[in-house]
Amino acid sequence: MRKRYERPGPFGRPQQDKKPRRMLPGRALNPRIQRELRHANHLLTLGEHRRAAEIFADIAVKAHDLGIVYPAPMLHLQAAHALLFVGDGAASVAQARRGLELLSAQERGPLLHSQGQRYLRDAHESEAAPEVVKELAAWLAQQPAGAAAAPTQTCPYCGANASLSPLPVRRGQASQCSYCASILVLPDA
Repeated sequence: MRKRYERPGPFGRPQQDKKPRRMLPGRALNPRIQRELRHANHLLTLGEHRRAAEIFADIAVKAHDLGIVYPAPMLHLQAAHALLFVGDGAASVAQARRGLELLSAQERGPLLHSQGQRYLRDAHESEAAPEVVKELAAWLAQQPAGAAAAPTQTCPYCGANASLSPLPVRRGQASQCSYCASILVLPDA
């Protein structure tokens, strides 16, 4: 008598490894802190800016104390923006300075300057402590800009390494893969 073919049930199948891909270098925030971060963003959308700023600053300090240094500067800057909405210019500038100093210590030059300019623009619009904002602008101007990320030489479509050759269109901002012939266009800077 032949044995009937049986398909394994859902628990009999081998499980694939479902580890999420890491987008940020270093350790990630634990789920409880991520929940607090979602709550702070929700408060920000509801207009409770002071409470959101307190939570952002608290999460930034917790993250830095736990050795999760990559998102800490951005959390300080988020708290600074929330404090600008409240109108507390002195506390806002203190949070922004802390976040920008952390970015400088991590040698993230392009992000330091883009976020610093964004904060200064928002601070000028809200008229927050003009002498302190000018001091922060002078400090930011003294910081080295750092090099922008070099364009990759790997084709994102086929994965061929060192296969991109520049094309004479769009002022040299387009490349063609010599392996799969796909064309990549870099965004305008």
